[in-house]
Amino acid sequence: MAARVALQSCSAFCRQAAIGGAYELLDRNASVTGKDYYPNPDAFIALLFNDLMGTTALDAQFGEAVPATLRAWAHCHPSHGVTFLILNVDGNATYPVTLPSAEGDLYLLSAPALDSQVMDLNGSPLLPVNGGMPETFTPLALTSATVVLPPQTLAFVHMTSLSNSACQQDRRQ
Repeated sequence: MAARVALQSCSAFCRQAAIGGAYELLDRNASVTGKDYYPNPDAFIALLFNDLMGTTALDAQFGEAVPATLRAWAHCHPSHGVTFLILNVDGNATYPVTLPSAEGDLYLLSAPALDSQVMDLNGSPLLPVNGGMPETFTPLALTSATVVLPPQTLAFVHMTSLSNSACQQDRRQ
């Protein structure tokens, strides 16, 4: 939702509850992990979004007809290139997505179930580091211009060599 409203000049997006509420960023009850204030998967997604999606939203469009369960957004990366956020909300279908280039980094997020407490990044569990959030996330280098999204996954794809005139102008300000 944040990326969509950014195209309409909305400059801020606020999360309902960092701690407390129906789905908090930090689990204050330690229901699954046994640890207080353990990050829920959305905390990791929020960090990745902040690191990879800059303030300038672009119009992300697929070149072909796609199902309604596959969604995409694009933003200028904060320092160089363009980042796509691609979401497959389908519970059964896997979708290949063709990108403009094979040069870039892939951050594929998945979980065994939608209500999982732990989420995987490129097949490895995302876990707190030394009691806190990781400072960096390790991507996979793209090996193809096609990214395959299994059911109920999302991918951040940082296209490092892709340029857009809106991004150049944004970075000069």
